[in-house]
Amino acid sequence: MKNIKMNSLVATVVLGISLASGIALPAFALTLNGSASLQVGASSSLGGGGLGVNVQASLLVRGKDRADQEIERRDKALAALSARIDSMQRISADQKTTLTSTIQAQINELATLKAKIDADTDTMTLRTDVLSITKAYRIFALVIPQGALIAAADREEAIVDTMTTLGVKLQARIAADQAAGKDVTAEQTAYADFQAKLADAKVQAQASITEVSGLTPDNGDQTKFQANRTAMKDARSKIQAAQQDFVAARKDAETIVKGLRVSAHASSTVEASTTEHGGN
Repeated sequence: MKNIKMNSLVATVVLGISLASGIALPAFALTLNGSASLQVGASSSLGGGGLGVNVQASLLVRGKDRADQEIERRDKALAALSARIDSMQRISADQKTTLTSTIQAQINELATLKAKIDADTDTMTLRTDVLSITKAYRIFALVIPQGALIAAADREEAIVDTMTTLGVKLQARIAADQAAGKDVTAEQTAYADFQAKLADAKVQAQASITEVSGLTPDNGDQTKFQANRTAMKDARSKIQAAQQDFVAARKDAETIVKGLRVSAHASSTVEASTTEHGGN
């Protein structure tokens, strides 16, 4: 009996040291967003019924605190994305409504999940609920990147509008030089390419928005997960294609401006020469 009491006392002391020093008890790690981890211990009692209940209660509190932090982090990211989408100017009203509705639905579902997690009374249920934070909602794997792609496409459409306005001015200058009898062949060729590049950039940006605006979390469905991943990758390639169009269009604009300057300089030189020698 004395040995049994001594063994129990030693077990209690060792367990107390383990808890105090942060040594992990038998547990399974739940990865959240690839970096943060949540330790949820086994539910079996250790060192007596009362102590086992205390250990499990402590693990439940720690698990819930970490889960709440992860949900809060996602809520903040979603709120920021919603504000960003609301400020977009080029996407359609329907697309904006679809996106903001999806975001709000995610916020509502996370709130429901948080309430469930806070009410969980055993570690196995908590484990399942915590796993759903990443597996079911895909906030950082889908929703945030989705919004970033749409925001990039929206900016590209704004750039198209700005460069189109510049193009109108360049075209007017080209037409004026042509009317004055100057050779504007190079400028006209550059302007045609300028227009083509802007048109393609707009197509690419709009296609990117269309491709990802309707995506929803896969909820663990691997087929849908792969489809979402493929769509996001393709949309990103369209964004990059539009960026390359802008680079080419800018070079065309520089070619046109340079040609117009050369033409203007040549005209000024001729006029100056005519003025200087015209009366002689």
